Amino acid sequence: MKLLAKKIYFKTFGYRFERNFLELFFNLITPNYFKTILAILYWKKLDFKLSEEEANSHKSKAEKIFKNITINNNNISRILEFGGSYGINLEPFLEKFTDIEVISIDTNNSVKRLEKKYENYEGIIGSDNILRDIPNLKYDIAFCCSVLDHIPDEKKVISIIQQLTRIAKKVYLFEPFLEGVCGDVSYFYRIQIEEKYKLKYKIEDNYKKFSKNSYLWNYDLYLENLNLPFKKNSFKLHKSSLGPFYKCYEIN
Repeated sequence: MKLLAKKIYFKTFGYRFERNFLELFFNLITPNYFKTILAILYWKKLDFKLSEEEANSHKSKAEKIFKNITINNNNISRILEFGGSYGINLEPFLEKFTDIEVISIDTNNSVKRLEKKYENYEGIIGSDNILRDIPNLKYDIAFCCSVLDHIPDEKKVISIIQQLTRIAKKVYLFEPFLEGVCGDVSYFYRIQIEEKYKLKYKIEDNYKKFSKNSYLWNYDLYLENLNLPFKKNSFKLHKSSLGPFYKCYEIN
């Protein structure tokens, strides 16, 4: 039985590994600065045309974000989302709090979409450089969701966290985290990551593969090094790629 199991293992995962070899190879030899340029171009040009199923999934995620933020914050007058794309995450706030100032920053022009619908919304086209010009503690809440996990530069990730915690009284990061894993996991099968990092645990559904532009960063370590108190809870987005590993980081 053990021999049969090994044959099945190599027949399935061995074949999968051969298929993703070239993807891994070209990703490995691509410099981080070039990955950053490609990532910016990808998100800047992305056309957010969603199917009905995708739109409903995004709305469900937005409601979860709204509940996580508002459950402990009753008095919100200013809120900012970094990497807000077409604004779906902010719509629950705009619909239920008509008297608050809502700002979204994104490289994609779609960030302006909601300006026609809501007078108290402003979409700003730009990158993390804009955060540096915002005064300290201007916002009650700042958050980002599935943004840092697409940034190839670890130093930039840490810098964005520093800026967000400087400009807001409370910050929420809805980002993926896996204990013992830090770096680029693009194109890897989950079982390959187990072996690469010599993990002492099995990753959920380890036969699945991470998609391109997928990065797992050590937010626990960054926040501890920055002396920022935080709480962390599970915040699963979906079943594929990084989806099952998202956490909600509440930073005071």
